[in-house]
Amino acid sequence: MKFKYFIKKLSPNDLGFRKGIPGNSQYVLISQNAFGDFFPKFEGSKKFSFEIPILDKTFILEVKATAKVTHLALNKKLVPPGTFIPEDIMLIENLGEERYKLIRIMKEDIKYENYLLLIQQNKNLIEAV
Repeated sequence: MKFKYFIKKLSPNDLGFRKGIPGNSQYVLISQNAFGDFFPKFEGSKKFSFEIPILDKTFILEVKATAKVTHLALNKKLVPPGTFIPEDIMLIENLGEERYKLIRIMKEDIKYENYLLLIQQNKNLIEAV
């Protein structure tokens, strides 16, 4: 089944923080078990189009896949540190044709707790929001 959305709560490690300071690389680690067939199957790395509304831009972001973990590479030059912070929830919407939208859900957002509950129930893939 193809799902429309993937959600993940971002950790300091995902965002490249070391000793509380953002680092040079931000690789969001996504377990292959968590995203199922949300991304098409591939090996190595592949570039996908990501709309990022909070930056009002569309970027080509790299997704790297191994047997167990997929890394979404948030290039520091494209997605400046501080765009996403630890505890934010990352919502990725599948727009079709290998196009995605990357949405930031902050703690202050009304639906934050609803998304957090889904994540805690290991429901990272959802059909509608």
